[in-house]
Amino acid sequence: MGCAQSAPKSSPQSQPVGGSKITTKESEKTNEESIELAFKAKKQRDAVFSESPSAEALKGYVPIKVPKSAAHMKLIKACLLENYMFKTLADTDLKLLVDVMTLQECSRSETIFTQGQQGDNLYVAMSGSFSVLVNNKKVASLEAGDSSAKLFGELALLYNSPRAATVKADTAGVLYSLNSTAFKFIIAQSAASSRLEIKKFLSKIPLLDKLTDEQFDKLCDTVELVPYEENVTIFKRGDIGNIFYMIKEGVVHLSQLDSQYKDHNLKAGDYFGEIALMTGQPRAATATSKEKCSLLALDRLNFDSILGPLADVLEINQNMRIIGSIKIFDSLSREDRAKVLKSFSVENFAAGDSIIRQGETGKKFYIIKEGTVKVEANGTVLNKEMPKGNHFGEMALLSDQPRASTVIATSDVQCFVLDQAVFKKIAGDLNISKETDKRAEAV
Repeated sequence: MGCAQSAPKSSPQSQPVGGSKITTKESEKTNEESIELAFKAKKQRDAVFSESPSAEALKGYVPIKVPKSAAHMKLIKACLLENYMFKTLADTDLKLLVDVMTLQECSRSETIFTQGQQGDNLYVAMSGSFSVLVNNKKVASLEAGDSSAKLFGELALLYNSPRAATVKADTAGVLYSLNSTAFKFIIAQSAASSRLEIKKFLSKIPLLDKLTDEQFDKLCDTVELVPYEENVTIFKRGDIGNIFYMIKEGVVHLSQLDSQYKDHNLKAGDYFGEIALMTGQPRAATATSKEKCSLLALDRLNFDSILGPLADVLEINQNMRIIGSIKIFDSLSREDRAKVLKSFSVENFAAGDSIIRQGETGKKFYIIKEGTVKVEANGTVLNKEMPKGNHFGEMALLSDQPRASTVIATSDVQCFVLDQAVFKKIAGDLNISKETDKRAEAV
């Protein structure tokens, strides 16, 4: 039932989320909340898929399309898209749902369905007034008119449960209904088609090669395909991050990074958002769709359980990105960045250790692998908590100038370290220019 009052207590409430794609207006809300709703919708669709009639039972079943005016089709579609269950359906599947709905007129005082009955249809009211009753007490009203339609009765189909309320017509009205067989057939068809498309794409991503067949299949079942219009904020710097993204189609622009990093674009096959999930820190950048995009989203729980075995690969790729973002390395190819990365060693520090000291001559560059540090200069704390994935000390690779800050381990810390002498040996071969880093707080 579309009304909160009529929803079964054991079921999530039906919540409105507008638009088949995430738009600029929607993104002004917390966008990842919309994606979390999409994951709820996926679980519901998967439940429908698992409870759908068998292939044998549906053998020969063909949904019958019912002609409708363009105005009615537009209203029905808009109404369905107010429910997150239908939001991430492919346009073709959503259109088929609209096409097969049948017209039904009702008279004043007619009962559309009764509390306790097994639900076999969902409804979209195009006109009329309706009362929602629970235990014979009115708890809500539904009003449909020229510019708005109202969806109701969908929860009983979603959960294969008895009706949670009675709906009666207060006036004559016009409805479109969708029976459970057509509904489950279309949802099952959509789920199967979407999974095939997702599996084909994910099989081309080298990052996932190390997953077992079981892990890969679970990933295909778990990710959610989320479309974005052009120029939509996917997440903002400082947001709490709970979603990992892989780009299926389109271009995503990363901006508002720390001053030592450059804004840049990511393309199909790239991924982003993993750092916040790996470190527990807020988003370190703002991600925006530069054009229409299709992203595969994975929530935190499944990221940890499925991609956990890829932690080392993700960490290496993260360090590759860090190296590529530093000005002295930004002209290197990916292959040359990999050569630089192989030259790093690993060093450990105990909580309270000074990793570098202000005024001393710098000889090493550090990337934090585990733990946190703080940065001080002239007795003032510049950064009280710098987590893993951050770096410091790169100016030591270019010159023997004194350190501008002191960096102290605030927990047990492990760092990837590049020594100046090692760097100088590979710098000539890779033709690394000695640019001056312009960070305001160079360490």
